[in-house]
Amino acid sequence: MNKKKHKQLNIFKHTKEGKKMLGTLAEAQQLTVQSLQAYGSDRSTWVVGFSGGKDSTATVTFMDWAISKGLVQRPENLILVYSDTLMELPSLEDSAHRLMAYLQGRGWQIRRSVPALETKPKKVERFFVTMLGRGYPPPHNKFRWCTTRMKTAKIDQIYQSIAVEYGEDFLGIDGIRKGESAARDSLILASCSTDDGECGQGWFHNTAHGAKLSPILHWRVCQVWDWIIEACFEHGYPIDGVIQTYGVDITDDGIEEPLSARTGCIGCPLVTTGDQKRPRPDKALATVVGQEAWSHLAPFQRLSEIYWRLRWDDSFRHHKTNGQKGCLTLAAREWALGEILAVQAEAARLALELGRKPYTLIAEEEVALIRQMIADRTFPDPSRYGAHEFTLHNSSLKGDGK
Repeated sequence: MNKKKHKQLNIFKHTKEGKKMLGTLAEAQQLTVQSLQAYGSDRSTWVVGFSGGKDSTATVTFMDWAISKGLVQRPENLILVYSDTLMELPSLEDSAHRLMAYLQGRGWQIRRSVPALETKPKKVERFFVTMLGRGYPPPHNKFRWCTTRMKTAKIDQIYQSIAVEYGEDFLGIDGIRKGESAARDSLILASCSTDDGECGQGWFHNTAHGAKLSPILHWRVCQVWDWIIEACFEHGYPIDGVIQTYGVDITDDGIEEPLSARTGCIGCPLVTTGDQKRPRPDKALATVVGQEAWSHLAPFQRLSEIYWRLRWDDSFRHHKTNGQKGCLTLAAREWALGEILAVQAEAARLALELGRKPYTLIAEEEVALIRQMIADRTFPDPSRYGAHEFTLHNSSLKGDGK
């Protein structure tokens, strides 16, 4: 089937049209509607990635609202894929599940009866198993192994399975926005400079797993929050947990800039370990534990200190032949496991005292696997260790391995 070619404006150029994209929320919404109409109208299956964070929440709720108002035609198959890393802040996880239940009642389904697909990383690929069992250092902006290993790889697998079930001509939709990440902006710009990428009413590009569209690419963060608040309080979407988690301050003058929490994971190392002098506070977690319903999570604020030491304490890291820091030592991993379990136990005690359900960060099966991997002296391959290397093997490093 020949696809219609749709004229796209380049949001990376400061043209009159490009500046218009950075205008009001209504203008941003209009461009999103045009994007969904242009690229979705001839595809019967839409697959929407959902993490529970602010951008994917804005994307999913706006799409649902636009469909309900007749602004966008509903596709035959509307599939929501929830990516559960098992590391999300409990308040975001709770909000995500409430929203999915709500959307299911509004016709979001698979095969007309199955609710949102939910992806989880396999036990051997989970965050703490990878870091403490295999010895990966805490992820940081130059080595963001967690996103690839725990989220995008799982989503890609789901896309492959959907392609088998519904055909390859489906439209994958995500909540990527320009300006959220400098590295991602560079990727988008490179894509938009080729025949496979178009930037204007969203970022449309072809991938190995089909066509992808980012319909809110042009939304500013203030527009994201304007919509989320409208969707929650005017249209009834159960997403108040997102607002509370990110600490948006609703005032008479509008919305103040939300707290700098671009990720939704509890104690995210990308947020807390960037400063070599001291750990940075996890502002999203601090906001959550400041609410009475989640006060029992306060002990998890110590995660930032644990992650920071794993990243910056030279005695906790092996060193490569060029002097650069390598994987975590066995002793460091044993120490960190004990510290994190102590934090988890303290939080569980507080939860039980308050009559609440304890939050499990590391499940018992993961603890057993981590301890076995440490006993087996499991390491990443030291000769091939790098930002894009995930091949691992069991071996002893030089020295005593401690």
